[in-house]
Amino acid sequence: MNTLEDLKKALKAHEAQAFQLNYTIADDPELSGEEYHACQHYVDLCRSLGMEVEEQFTGQPTAFRAVAHRADKPVFKMALLAEYDALPEIGHGCGHNLIAAMSVGAALAFAKAAGTKATVHVYGCPAEETVGSKVYMSC
Repeated sequence: MNTLEDLKKALKAHEAQAFQLNYTIADDPELSGEEYHACQHYVDLCRSLGMEVEEQFTGQPTAFRAVAHRADKPVFKMALLAEYDALPEIGHGCGHNLIAAMSVGAALAFAKAAGTKATVHVYGCPAEETVGSKVYMSC
């Protein structure tokens, strides 16, 4: 098994979905704490790809946690952050639309390439530009 080649194949398999998600979020920028559409797009995609999804993670209405792969006895655990809030009057100048789409794609790739040795999560992280919601997600 060639892990690098496995990663490349898995990334390529989900490339179109990641790009579409990126464009969808970029075309509908939502400010911190108001990312209802963005969050729903991510949740829907994660579920359509077979991920187990917990919505309103840590009590935040626009946060989620998705499990791309759950190992029985993980050798390691991986968490990828998907931030998706936009800046006032600028939109996604911060690139969160790209970061989040890449995080979902990477989670899927690592889940496939890592086989049963890793537990891989995606955390939908809202309000990064204001209150830094990931702080609340780690407590």
